[in-house]
Amino acid sequence: MKCPNCGTEIPDGYMYCFKCGYAIQMVPDYEVDVENRLDESRDRIAGSLDNIIEGAPGKTVSGDRIKVPVMEGEVRTIKNTRIVLIILAALILIFSLLFFVFRNNNSYTALIIKANFAYDDDRYEDAAELYAKAYSKYEDEFVADTKLVNNFGRALLALGDNVKAREMFSLVLSENISDLTACQGMIDAFRAEDNNSEVNNFIESIEDEKLYKIFKDYMTLPPTFALKGGEYEESARIALTSENSGDIYYTMDGTEPTAESSKYEKPIVIDDEGEYHISAIFVNSFGMSSEAASESYTIYYKKPADPSVEPEGGGYLYPAYITAEVSDNSVIYYTTDGSEPNEDSPVYEKKLPMMIGDNTYKFMAVSDKGVSGNVISRKYSLGIFNAVCTPTDAINYVTASLVATGALQDIYGTIPGVSGHYSYTCTTAAKEGNRVYYLVDETFIESDGNNKVTGTVYAVDVESCVLYRTRRGPDGEFYFSLFY
Repeated sequence: MKCPNCGTEIPDGYMYCFKCGYAIQMVPDYEVDVENRLDESRDRIAGSLDNIIEGAPGKTVSGDRIKVPVMEGEVRTIKNTRIVLIILAALILIFSLLFFVFRNNNSYTALIIKANFAYDDDRYEDAAELYAKAYSKYEDEFVADTKLVNNFGRALLALGDNVKAREMFSLVLSENISDLTACQGMIDAFRAEDNNSEVNNFIESIEDEKLYKIFKDYMTLPPTFALKGGEYEESARIALTSENSGDIYYTMDGTEPTAESSKYEKPIVIDDEGEYHISAIFVNSFGMSSEAASESYTIYYKKPADPSVEPEGGGYLYPAYITAEVSDNSVIYYTTDGSEPNEDSPVYEKKLPMMIGDNTYKFMAVSDKGVSGNVISRKYSLGIFNAVCTPTDAINYVTASLVATGALQDIYGTIPGVSGHYSYTCTTAAKEGNRVYYLVDETFIESDGNNKVTGTVYAVDVESCVLYRTRRGPDGEFYFSLFY
């Protein structure tokens, strides 16, 4: 049916208009037969009383008992009528009370009932307006009911009035800090404003441990860097952690991280020299992001220590072995022609024989991080004392001996059936005991001109010009035996 006052459709079972509060007067319908039976009963009772008064049998004189004929049907009718009248009176009283309540739209009871109906029907604007009226006029009664206050807060949240909603939830929490609904409402109000830092502050203020555990996952604390920012002389391994379950996202290009940035899955390793700025955020399971945490790192690898080169530069009459050492895991590169060493130069691995004449050796250490150290230079001048033959003579002695033994076809280093030939050079000398030897290195020159060092080294005594075979020890020193 529709409200006679405002025309709003009223659902079945409601006895008032939830919009304007108008009370619906419900009058029960009675059947005509029932009314007729009531009239007949009343008539019969009246007739019986008349007969008694006129002296019908059973009447006694004044002061004596008057005997009324028994009328069982009429008695039952009277009792039924009385019950009906009582029920009718009760209904009239109830309807009168309801009419009074809803006629007075500003009464506390009316406001609350209408507000609750509106809230249950998700009509939050109507509910908030009604709750606000009840709160403004009957504050003490309203605040005493925490459910009403929480409902008011939830209605305000639905309407986007987050500040006022927090006021309502704060009222509840001022009386009961562990009220679950009010705590959830406070968190939802801050979330609606994307104020995640206040969510953190509120949850951290919860003293009830069980309640804290319920809401802990709403927290969005920034990630923690296991390695503090600063300057490092070695590679950096940076681990990121968070207290709650969720994901970490980071950037390394100076931009602010978002949930679209690189997802952290394993420690970040920085190997190359340079400056790095890492920013990271934590995103919880509700999609809430923390503030960014940042650290800056400068990776600067120190130069390796200078190689220790022996012997000192200068003039020598007898050859000495040249050594180079480093105190770390660096690799030593060297040159013997005075050029600057680099990572394409020969690697120093063991003692080097001294070159004949004037020569400049240069050494440079390169760390395992690829950082080059200082270049150490040594100039040596070797003039062999008491030498009978020259380096050229030593080469000729070697080739002649190899031809004589059939190892070579001729002094040009050719071998029958082999494309290419052998070549011999003598640039260094070595000493064993009192004897000094020229060292003759063997190289195979392929037909296309490529050189391939065979690793075979012959030796010629500088005084006797006798040919020797050589064996090189693990430390780089040479040992000699006669050539047969």
